[in-house]
Amino acid sequence: MHSDIEVQIQDNAEEIKRLQRCINNLVSVLALPVMWSGHDSSQIAITLLDSLVRMLQLDFAYVRISDSGEDSWKEWARSPGHHPIEAEALGRALGQSLTSDRLTETVVLPNPAGEGVVSVVVFRLGLRGELGRFAAASHLADFPTEIDQLVLQVAANQAAVGLQEARYLRQAQADLARANRVSTMGELSATLAHEVNQPIAATIIDATACLRWLSREQPDLGEARVAASRIVQSGQRAVEIVNRVRQLFKKETLQRELIDLNEIVREMARLLQSEASQYAVLVRTQLAASLPQVMGDRVQLQQVLMNLMMNSIDAMKDVDGARELVIQSQRDEDGQVLISVSDTGVGLPPQQAEKIFDAFFTTKTHGTGMGLRIGRSIVESHGGRLWAVDNSPRGARFCFTLPVR
Repeated sequence: MHSDIEVQIQDNAEEIKRLQRCINNLVSVLALPVMWSGHDSSQIAITLLDSLVRMLQLDFAYVRISDSGEDSWKEWARSPGHHPIEAEALGRALGQSLTSDRLTETVVLPNPAGEGVVSVVVFRLGLRGELGRFAAASHLADFPTEIDQLVLQVAANQAAVGLQEARYLRQAQADLARANRVSTMGELSATLAHEVNQPIAATIIDATACLRWLSREQPDLGEARVAASRIVQSGQRAVEIVNRVRQLFKKETLQRELIDLNEIVREMARLLQSEASQYAVLVRTQLAASLPQVMGDRVQLQQVLMNLMMNSIDAMKDVDGARELVIQSQRDEDGQVLISVSDTGVGLPPQQAEKIFDAFFTTKTHGTGMGLRIGRSIVESHGGRLWAVDNSPRGARFCFTLPVR
């Protein structure tokens, strides 16, 4: 019994370390757009490959990008420093695995960068691969693990957005979108790091307690069993956090689909719960039953809602009295879906309620003035409307409507 519990503790400790590595890798991937800002496709490709080879200890990573939409390609490849690799030769070696429609399947090939064989997984860049292809390879027997797949898919999605901006740089809109994305991803990364630290800290405390119960002259197996059970619960909590990240980023860019906005509200409320708790903000949802679905891009609508909620939390950080964030869903008098985000914060700037949607207008010390402008653009591109009013008796209320299916 004693030995079984120790094995369980060791297994859970390894799982927590694995989740820590996953979170660290995701935060690093989410930070890549900061490095790409203002750079061309070459810089995006090289930074992407170098980062992933280092993070996932790959045998090699390869990307080919379409050249200005024509039927020609530019290729880059990276491998660990002691195994230099030539991109064009690697592209020929990968052959049909780059053009197959079944890109999510793993293929096993002779290792072009060394000895033996490697497992290769390929991802599209862009919804249909119109921007190019990205491949990662490792000789490890379990590659790619589920977490490897998650990190690589998020990286591919981030790269696709960066490449799209680099190719079509309508300068004003691209600058706005990039700054807002960097700001939003930075906030999300900080929230994830804060949230995942809680189950990790709990696991360390419980593991220490468990070992203490077991090291007694007469081991207290009952107390050790309770502590081990709490370790399992903390591990499951960390897994739930990773799963939430997967749900948030698994969709490819600009993909229209039928969406349940109540589901998106619940996802964002769970994701930002830790951030709200840090500032003693009570988060409540009031969701209409049988809310009709809307047609839209899930990631973009998540971004709008997350930005509104983060703004509300920020507006309540320094206020006295109750701090309450309420997200409601209902149908308006025209039959459209109406989502509102209400807070008890500092409220709208006097006589400037509409100016907050102007590019670069901000009331925050370190604000970019981009979030609300981008949010309104996204909502309007979905056929809806985004506006703000004063909340009674204190704070602000942001509302947006979207047409039903």
